[in-house]
Amino acid sequence: MPPTTTTPAPTPAPSGLLGRYLTHPGATTTRLLHEIGHVLAPLGTHLGPPIAAALLLAVVVVAVSRRRTAAGMASGARQVAVLAPPEVDADGASVLWSNLVALLRPAWRRATGGQPHLGFEVTAGPAGLGICLWVPATVAPGLVERAVEAAWPGAQTTTTPAVPPLPAGTSVTGGELRLGAGDHYPLKTDHRVDPLRPLLGALSGLSEHEQACVQVLARPVTGRRLRALSKAAVHRRNGRPPGRAGRLLDLATPGASGPRAHPSDVDPARPADVAAILDKAAQPCWAVTIRYAVVTDQPGRTAKAALRGRAHAVASAFAVYAGRNHLDRHRLRHPARTLAARRLGRCRPGGPFGSDPVPE
Repeated sequence: MPPTTTTPAPTPAPSGLLGRYLTHPGATTTRLLHEIGHVLAPLGTHLGPPIAAALLLAVVVVAVSRRRTAAGMASGARQVAVLAPPEVDADGASVLWSNLVALLRPAWRRATGGQPHLGFEVTAGPAGLGICLWVPATVAPGLVERAVEAAWPGAQTTTTPAVPPLPAGTSVTGGELRLGAGDHYPLKTDHRVDPLRPLLGALSGLSEHEQACVQVLARPVTGRRLRALSKAAVHRRNGRPPGRAGRLLDLATPGASGPRAHPSDVDPARPADVAAILDKAAQPCWAVTIRYAVVTDQPGRTAKAALRGRAHAVASAFAVYAGRNHLDRHRLRHPARTLAARRLGRCRPGGPFGSDPVPE
């Protein structure tokens, strides 16, 4: 008998959206996007202008609200001049800023009235060196004064209405110090000697025509940003970038990173970074920006050159805080006017400000 041949049964055509996608993913995706665009095109024509107008109106309202909040804090603000005691406790600064974390408002009050911030200012001139705290009008009178006296027993405070930290001059130069790495990495705060020595040296020897100011504006960090620090520690431990943009780039360009990486590819600094981030998240943190300016009333190139050298020395004095993170120097437009406004602005991860304890 001749051999019999069996014809295989035809493969059934895939049915459903998932079956068609698995069979022809490119064509199915293109068809789906075309249909979505066909449906959304009429909606965009009719709803696009109203949505754009609503977004623009929301941006304007938020900007005006922030300006009014900042103006309300600056109106009636006061300066608390601090006269240090003969013997200063080195841990007094940590005690002071830990007590002032109580200024953090609930979420609903921050949404309606903003979050007050404080200004720590060191001014220098021919008369000597002065230390004061700028306090907005929304902070209860006496709160900061009692916190200072509790942190440094024997310290005396004098409260006066707030005035611009620098007078008007012929020439002025200044800058702003911003975090060079992500704000989840801490600055160096453990010093064997007083970290203010370089700054005091840079502010010493001013002529009778020069004045300088270093301004540190700070506000308490909310719980959301503290939780972001913990998430950054988890991503660092797993070998992934802590930022969203970095994680997307990591997905687009996969490499030998992550928990499944080869042991020889593991970053040896990863455990230390995770410990530093978690230690920072366990402490009271502040969103901080640092500005400085030097002014003179003498014209001429020689005076301007001396002014630039003095400003460079002030900025270089903060190099002692360089550790896993560091501070980069940036130009500041209208330094005297900006320091007088005492506006902290908006803190962004990895941007101008970091969630670090204020330097002592």
